[in-house]
Amino acid sequence: MQIYYIDQATDFFKEFIKLRNFTAEEYVVLIGKYPKFWDSVRKETEKVKYRKAEIEEDWIFTKAYCPVLKGPMFVLPSVVCEPEGL
Repeated sequence: MQIYYIDQATDFFKEFIKLRNFTAEEYVVLIGKYPKFWDSVRKETEKVKYRKAEIEEDWIFTKAYCPVLKGPMFVLPSVVCEPEGL
């Protein structure tokens, strides 16, 4: 897990893991404990790259109604999406 997944993660995901104090061992336990959840997350994560335009459109719409809103950083198991302006 450490070598093939965490070590190859984005800087944002590595920071998420650090903030949550996750270890590779804990990650393996969580995946084993909740396999249906992680399977569903993985399927949705794989779809994100095809929905970039939709996500950006939603962000633009949201920002139009709340211009002071700072964009969240979305952290998914293998993807990090950071809206423009952060």
